Parts: sequence; structure tokens; C-alpha cells
Amino acid sequence: MLVPQDMLAAQSKMLYQLNKYYGERVQTRKTTVAKTIREVCKVVQDVLREVEVQEPRFISSLTECNGRYEGLDVISPTEFEVVLYLNQMGVFNFVDDGSLRS
Repeated sequence: MLVPQDMLAAQSKMLYQLNKYYGERVQTRKTTVAKTIREVCKVVQDVLREVEVQEPRFISSLTECNGRYEGLDVISPTEFEVVLYLNQMGVFNFVDDGSLRS
């Protein structure tokens, strides 16, 4: 297949710019997001351990599997949801009294 030389140069420049953008923006953002999620999960695991001590029906449900956390949903950059399970029927009330601070 014959391709004009200037087309190869343009394609090469475009590939360079895409790689540069990915390295500077995308990879940096992915790293920042992963770091934030690890920090959030560390705090959540501390809270879950404390709840587990105080509530015997509680089963900790936040587990890491293949670099992802099962039981954690990211709603927005500042909002996360964690799934809580009970090991028997009953009502589970968890109230943040502000005693846990990081």
C-alpha cells in the first residue's frame, strides 16, 4: 500500500500528540482518582472495623479484588456509597456522631 509521505508525517504528529495528552492528562487523573479511592477506602475500612466491634450482626463488605473495591460505589468526586450487610434479620442504625476524624 502506497501512502504519501506527508500523510505519514501528519499521522506521526497526531500519534505523538495523543500519547503526550494521555501521559500528561489522562494518566495523571487516573493516578489521582486511584489515590483518592484508596484514601476513602482506608477511612471506610476503619469505620467498618469500629462498627463491627460495636454491632455483632454487621458483616464487613468492603473487599479489594483485582485492584477494585467491591461494595464501594463512586457517585461523584465527593460522594461514595458503601454496601453494608447484616448477618441476620434486624434493623441497622448507623449514626455519625462526629467522633471519627481523619
